[in-house]
Amino acid sequence: MRSLGIRLAAAGLVLALVAGCSSADAVPPEPPVVVVAPSEVSAVVATDAPEAPAFSTIDTEGRQVDLADLWATGPVVLVFFATWCSVCVNRQSEFSNLAERYGQVAKVVGILGQEKVPEVQTYLADHAPGFPVILDEQLKIWRDYAVAEPPFVALISKDGHLVKGWPGGAEASEVQAELDQLLSL
Repeated sequence: MRSLGIRLAAAGLVLALVAGCSSADAVPPEPPVVVVAPSEVSAVVATDAPEAPAFSTIDTEGRQVDLADLWATGPVVLVFFATWCSVCVNRQSEFSNLAERYGQVAKVVGILGQEKVPEVQTYLADHAPGFPVILDEQLKIWRDYAVAEPPFVALISKDGHLVKGWPGGAEASEVQAELDQLLSL
């Protein structure tokens, strides 16, 4: 029951933030919520951004994915998607190209929500993403990043701070511009 009360309080805080309420005394909820910068802001200074929720799990290829290890070497782009999401499917190749372009300098990680294994296997065979994909069956990672529905993209700086989030997804070119700014390219 206490957990439900905490979730309801967090949801109220998120709704207040979305409605434009703010206060200098406000304390961010734990875990931090992705903050989306206004469109006129080209980047958020990573040191001022909230810490990204870390996770460690196995990807669909059976490899260990530790987010903290990834952001220790460079920025990370998390792409929350679904096999049934047409926007996600249409942008898949863009994010595969982005992962290839940045190679070891920045990482892209796909995170599928509640999906059935046969659909995931078919999707991966048909679309062959060029980055690790995690199946988040319990939606724990989705909740940690306040993802309501796919697509959703989150950019994490090298030091593990949430730089920017795109509810409704983002074009790979938008993410590339933010990555280039983070990497000073």
